[in-house]
Amino acid sequence: MTEKDLIKINVFLDRVQELPNDATLKNKILWNKATEEDHESFLEAMKEIGRIIVELTAFLKVRFGESSNYVLRLGKIDFITTK
Repeated sequence: MTEKDLIKINVFLDRVQELPNDATLKNKILWNKATEEDHESFLEAMKEIGRIIVELTAFLKVRFGESSNYVLRLGKIDFITTK
Protein backbone atom coordinates (compact mmCIF):
# COMPACT_ATOMS: atom_id res chain seq x y z
CA MET A 1 0.00 0.00 0.00
CA THR A 2 1.48 3.31 -1.06
CA GLU A 3 1.20 6.74 0.52
CA LYS A 4 -1.02 7.78 -2.39
CA ASP A 5 -3.38 4.86 -1.62
CA LEU A 6 -3.60 5.91 2.03
CA ILE A 7 -4.39 9.49 1.02
CA LYS A 8 -7.16 8.24 -1.29
CA ILE A 9 -8.61 6.08 1.51
CA ASN A 10 -8.53 9.08 3.86
CA VAL A 11 -10.46 11.11 1.28
CA PHE A 12 -13.15 8.40 1.22
CA LEU A 13 -13.30 8.43 5.03
CA ASP A 14 -13.57 12.24 5.08
CA ARG A 15 -16.44 12.14 2.60
CA VAL A 16 -18.28 9.58 4.73
CA GLN A 17 -17.75 11.73 7.84
CA GLU A 18 -19.25 14.73 6.03
CA LEU A 19 -22.53 12.91 5.38
CA PRO A 20 -25.44 14.12 7.50
CA ASN A 21 -26.01 12.08 10.65
CA ASP A 22 -29.19 13.71 11.87
CA ALA A 23 -31.51 11.51 13.93
CA THR A 24 -34.22 14.19 13.82
CA LEU A 25 -34.22 14.17 10.01
CA LYS A 26 -34.46 10.38 9.94
CA ASN A 27 -37.34 10.51 12.40
CA LYS A 28 -39.19 13.15 10.35
CA ILE A 29 -38.84 11.06 7.20
CA LEU A 30 -39.98 7.87 8.92
CA TRP A 31 -43.06 9.56 10.39
CA ASN A 32 -43.86 11.44 7.15
CA LYS A 33 -43.32 14.86 8.77
CA ALA A 34 -40.35 15.94 6.66
CA THR A 35 -40.32 19.15 4.68
CA GLU A 36 -39.36 19.33 1.02
CA GLU A 37 -35.93 20.61 2.11
CA ASP A 38 -35.52 17.57 4.41
CA HIS A 39 -36.32 15.24 1.53
CA GLU A 40 -33.85 17.02 -0.77
CA SER A 41 -31.13 16.79 1.88
CA PHE A 42 -31.82 13.08 2.35
CA LEU A 43 -31.80 12.37 -1.40
CA GLU A 44 -28.52 14.25 -1.88
CA ALA A 45 -26.96 12.21 0.96
CA MET A 46 -28.14 8.98 -0.70
CA LYS A 47 -26.65 10.08 -4.03
CA GLU A 48 -23.33 10.87 -2.33
CA ILE A 49 -23.33 7.45 -0.65
CA GLY A 50 -23.88 5.85 -4.07
CA ARG A 51 -21.01 7.85 -5.59
CA ILE A 52 -18.69 6.87 -2.73
CA ILE A 53 -19.52 3.19 -3.14
CA VAL A 54 -18.93 3.28 -6.91
CA GLU A 55 -15.63 5.16 -6.55
CA LEU A 56 -14.43 2.93 -3.72
CA THR A 57 -15.25 -0.21 -5.70
CA ALA A 58 -13.34 1.15 -8.72
CA PHE A 59 -10.38 2.03 -6.49
CA LEU A 60 -10.29 -1.50 -5.05
CA LYS A 61 -10.52 -3.11 -8.50
CA VAL A 62 -7.72 -0.94 -9.89
CA ARG A 63 -5.49 -1.23 -6.83
CA PHE A 64 -5.99 -4.92 -6.00
CA GLY A 65 -6.93 -6.40 -9.37
CA GLU A 66 -10.03 -8.18 -10.51
CA SER A 67 -9.98 -10.71 -7.68
CA SER A 68 -13.27 -11.00 -5.83
CA ASN A 69 -11.42 -12.00 -2.68
CA TYR A 70 -10.54 -8.52 -1.38
CA VAL A 71 -10.74 -9.58 2.26
CA LEU A 72 -7.81 -11.95 1.96
CA ARG A 73 -5.77 -9.39 0.04
CA LEU A 74 -6.55 -6.62 2.52
CA GLY A 75 -5.73 -8.92 5.42
CA LYS A 76 -2.10 -9.04 4.27
CA ILE A 77 -1.65 -5.25 4.42
CA ASP A 78 0.05 -3.88 7.51
CA PHE A 79 -1.86 -0.74 8.50
CA ILE A 80 -0.47 1.62 11.11
CA THR A 81 -3.25 2.06 13.67
CA THR A 82 -1.67 4.32 16.26
CA LYS A 83 -3.40 7.58 17.14
